[in-house]
Amino acid sequence: MADSIKCPNCGSNIFFDIEKQKAICAYCLNEYSAEQLESFLNSIEKKKETPEKNRETLKKKREALFADGVKFTCNSCGAKLVTERHSVVTYCSYCGSPALISERLSEEFAPDYIIPFKINRTEALNLFTEWCDGGKWTPYDFVSDNTKAKITGIYVPFWLYDTDGVIDISAQGLDRDSSSKYFDLSRKIKLSWENIPVMASPNFNEELMKTIEPFDLENLSDFHPAYLQGFLAECWSEDATEMKGLASARIAKFMNEEFENTVTSKYERIRIDSDRSTWKHKNIHYGLFPVWYLHYEHKGKSYDFAINGQTGKVSGHYPISKTKRLLVFLALFAVTSLVARLIIGALLGGLF
Repeated sequence: MADSIKCPNCGSNIFFDIEKQKAICAYCLNEYSAEQLESFLNSIEKKKETPEKNRETLKKKREALFADGVKFTCNSCGAKLVTERHSVVTYCSYCGSPALISERLSEEFAPDYIIPFKINRTEALNLFTEWCDGGKWTPYDFVSDNTKAKITGIYVPFWLYDTDGVIDISAQGLDRDSSSKYFDLSRKIKLSWENIPVMASPNFNEELMKTIEPFDLENLSDFHPAYLQGFLAECWSEDATEMKGLASARIAKFMNEEFENTVTSKYERIRIDSDRSTWKHKNIHYGLFPVWYLHYEHKGKSYDFAINGQTGKVSGHYPISKTKRLLVFLALFAVTSLVARLIIGALLGGLF
């Protein structure tokens, strides 16, 4: 078994092409889907296995394919970034620090699912330029080639929770057709959710992430290292068990919305007498979501920019250049003064 991803045809390195959504050999130019690479892996193992054992074997094969990957740990913010061994990483994508320590990738990585990048680098740079209006009000170096080179395609780690729930609420509702009469009502509804996402990293700005959501979870793919070629990925650093509280908060919100949807059409006002609703997280999966990300430092302040690598949704905040604002003010002032002088001159001249 090769230590890194190799072309089944010629054994050369392969990379993931966003537009084609396939892995391409850099030497013979053969193209492979993730499914084709999986099929190639499966053909290597000839002995018959039970479905459970086969799944475990396949997971080990996936780990082996990326066994020559490298994990970088940032001394400044503690972020753990993963890449294949041929990538050059010189700074942290989150805080910009050059203090990175490399170490061999361990089995703690190996996600279950991934959403591949749909937005390529050229599209990301165009979206960045449009977002900051071409750098009209930003410092001169904000839209420079040096800054744009730091915009990084990175897979952000998420825990995905499968959950069963039961809405069990007793309440009183003020009937819309009667302004003074309340009626007893109850709702008992079984619900289930798959892949409720909760970010598994404290390094990414949580509010910034919320503004570029949602990701289309219908397009989750089984993880394969081919999708990581040319990109970075962060290892999870928040334990799945500890993050259940955030998943539960989302479930509680969903259940409340579902309950309200069943009563708001008929009742003007609701008074809840008893809420016995429950839920249980059945399964937890590990997934990677694509983000184009930039961290920028200016005069002691930090600025972050992000693009949803699947949908192209943009968010962030950028620094305002006082120098540019002053120059614009002076230019407007000069033009206004000139116009005023011409008008006054015309008026005074007209008096003589």
